[in-house]
Amino acid sequence: MGYKDDVHAFRERILGMQNASRPPEIIEEEEIVSALIVLNLLAYHQIADVFLGCAAINLINRYVKQQNCKLNYQFKRHIINLLKGIEDIREPGTIVVGYDNSEGNAVLLISIWDFQFSYKSIRYSDQIKMIQGTMGDTWDGLRKQPYAKTIFQFAFESPYLSNKTLGDNDLKEKISEELALYRNGSYLFKDGKLLKVNDFEIHPEDMDFQLKNYIREKLRKCGRRPIIVSGVFVKVWDQHVTFIAIQPYIEGVKAFTICDHINIFRRDLESVISLDSLVGGKRYYLIGYCNTYGNGRFGIKLAKGLGFVPFFGIDEFEKMSKDIISKCYRFSIEEYISPDQGTLKL
Repeated sequence: MGYKDDVHAFRERILGMQNASRPPEIIEEEEIVSALIVLNLLAYHQIADVFLGCAAINLINRYVKQQNCKLNYQFKRHIINLLKGIEDIREPGTIVVGYDNSEGNAVLLISIWDFQFSYKSIRYSDQIKMIQGTMGDTWDGLRKQPYAKTIFQFAFESPYLSNKTLGDNDLKEKISEELALYRNGSYLFKDGKLLKVNDFEIHPEDMDFQLKNYIREKLRKCGRRPIIVSGVFVKVWDQHVTFIAIQPYIEGVKAFTICDHINIFRRDLESVISLDSLVGGKRYYLIGYCNTYGNGRFGIKLAKGLGFVPFFGIDEFEKMSKDIISKCYRFSIEEYISPDQGTLKL
């Protein structure tokens, strides 16, 4: 018996519940907190991790239809990271992504062997187009939302989980810690969102040499994905352009400064914007690949050929397409959140 057999047997169990007309399960608030923490922290390394991510979204999707619901549909933003995980795991024969808009419902379908999850009203993004399979564009007829609690429990208790967060911590231990904070009042539902209001685990703002080396090593592992960082423009030189106070981009998070400065090749930057448009002291967003050069030093080379300009002002960035974010590396909230975050939207 392996994970494939477990999933197949579990599908038969859910089918039996549907055939027996079992009433829909009621989702409790604490279970939603767990699901949202999973979606914010989970690292996608194994097929079982993808199943857990799918099950967490399915659980919340059921909860928002309950009368006592305290969330809106903004939780669907986590589908971008779920699809990134599917792309990075690279198991197209096992995890099949489909899309069905035949009846105007814009349904995203994710099948893990013979167990299929479906989510309505999902935009047919470039990300979906890129990883969509040639099969699996039809709903299998098995309703997952009525039994979302059972499905989430199965996924969370699987021995095949990598059980890792993006910060390389134990996922289940982290969730236990966060649930204890929730019970003590550190989380609240407000305006359709779940907010964490204090007790952030943070790195010091004034980084020492050891921490800088740690971050450098983390950036080396970004792999083939470009990263999104912001920096304050300082000066144009003969060969390069300097930005200071470099911070990684995490949606909804104020990240701390991870690097004093970076130099971007002047020829690369002036090929995408007019350097005369740069304003001293203004923060800009840059998208690029992490590269090493000379004596182990580290730099960022602007990403080109991805179908977008890899440089934005703050106002432009706020309007940036989700398709751009879907192509870029996912930074960890655990490791990069700033001391003065205030509240964190999950």
